[in-house]
Amino acid sequence: MRVKVSLLGNDLEVYGYPHVAQDSETHSCAESALWSLTEYFGTKYTQYKPLLPSQIVKNLLDGTDHRLLPSIGLTKHELAKCLQDNGYQCLMYTTITADFSLLKLYIESGIPLLLVLGNGSDGHALLAIGHEKKVAYTVPPGETWVDVSSLDKKIILIDDNFPPYQAVDILKPTAHYAREELHNLTIQSFIVPLPTHVFLAGEKAHALLENVLDNPAVGLVRWGGKWITRLLLTGSQSFKKFILEQCGLDIGLKQYLLFLSLPKFIWIAEIYREGEIQQGFSSGLLIIDATGDSKSLTAILWYTIDSNMMTHNGTTWDNEIKSVKPFKMQTYQNNLKGAWSKWKN
Repeated sequence: MRVKVSLLGNDLEVYGYPHVAQDSETHSCAESALWSLTEYFGTKYTQYKPLLPSQIVKNLLDGTDHRLLPSIGLTKHELAKCLQDNGYQCLMYTTITADFSLLKLYIESGIPLLLVLGNGSDGHALLAIGHEKKVAYTVPPGETWVDVSSLDKKIILIDDNFPPYQAVDILKPTAHYAREELHNLTIQSFIVPLPTHVFLAGEKAHALLENVLDNPAVGLVRWGGKWITRLLLTGSQSFKKFILEQCGLDIGLKQYLLFLSLPKFIWIAEIYREGEIQQGFSSGLLIIDATGDSKSLTAILWYTIDSNMMTHNGTTWDNEIKSVKPFKMQTYQNNLKGAWSKWKN
């Protein structure tokens, strides 16, 4: 996010993620993580507001069974309640109900996640805000395709015990801690602050993607070779701005996408032949309505592979596959920050 600061009379702009260290009195790691999350959303989006540490405590007074000052930390349910009470639509996942591929799917969408760590005796709360950039992706033996969320990559943390942007192994997020007894902390659950109108959660979007790509009539087996997908959530306005600026996409396909009626939020799945993702362009695209459901094909708004466009009537795929110009689209990065954007939103 962008913040204006003044240094020795000079007006400057800085880009970064909010970070604060705990003082163990008014706030612990849990309140620090909550503050960082709400500061980010409240500064970036007008529908949210930042929360001061005192406001976090005030929000929790009516629903807690213990005193809040001096802070002894918060439970995952208290963390979620504070977000819910301030306009965030939260989903909570545990290691029983979700695996880390789902966590990485949300990170791929550019959504900061609140992680709750534990080892039976100690606990910790922090944020996951991104992942490392992989040089190459390969499809596991025996598989036709794989989504990047299923592949191994380090995640980037905002941890009040360290400077921001620590890159860690998702299975060992505290292996770099000085205290040896904290090395075995693992991710027990994570909280996703979804936009209000996103009804199709990550696991349902991925299941719908599997349903399409594993279909013998229109799936990836039909086109041969090995494939890598990149599923992510984004806003349709940002997506269409990206399409408008595409220089390599065929003009007819560009106009088709620009005039395509889209809801406010969509899941997009870029589809790459193995090896293409390093080159920065995809050979296919599938768009899913994030404001709908996964019970029928009506949620599939666009599906193209190479020179083939697949259509449906809402319940079944059409037998005739339309022939279009070859699809080549640059990798969508509007949801993520990086050197390509000088770390700007």
